[in-house]
Amino acid sequence: MDNQFDIEKIIPELNEEETPVRKDLIQAEDSFKKVMEASESIYAKLQRARVLVQKNGLKKSGYNSFSKYHYHELADFIPYANDAFDKIGLCSIFKLNSEQRIAELLIVNSFNPEETILFTLPIPGKPAQPDTPQDPKAGNLTQQIQAIGAMSTYLKRYLYLNALEIVESDGIDATP
Repeated sequence: MDNQFDIEKIIPELNEEETPVRKDLIQAEDSFKKVMEASESIYAKLQRARVLVQKNGLKKSGYNSFSKYHYHELADFIPYANDAFDKIGLCSIFKLNSEQRIAELLIVNSFNPEETILFTLPIPGKPAQPDTPQDPKAGNLTQQIQAIGAMSTYLKRYLYLNALEIVESDGIDATP
């Protein structure tokens, strides 16, 4: 944040002992920081969240043994994203919009919910046809649900990678 308010720099002699004046100044500093954070635009907050998440030295824990490449799993960065969003005053909402065939990641300013940023990706494949008989090649219901879960996880992962600007290898990892 550009507007830093640090009582230690303003009145260095207050470092020595805990006085009522020092306590009041610390409380004023905390209040000032909260006001400044609440008044920040969603773009400034998102940028701060990106920096906080990326400072964690994220590692790719996923490995595709068939194509022989590593990738970020949601567990590699979601806890850091949630922590950063909580500290900064952001909320994320993931949604599959089947009508428009897009996956959405909506970032909301918790202090001003009208202020949002929407990230989207197209949902691949053909839309489901509920009135048609089940294709015997499509597998059982469990396999279909697992396929939806896998697609949802994949889309969510890439939306967060985009929103938080988490760097993956340029191009497709699996391509030699």
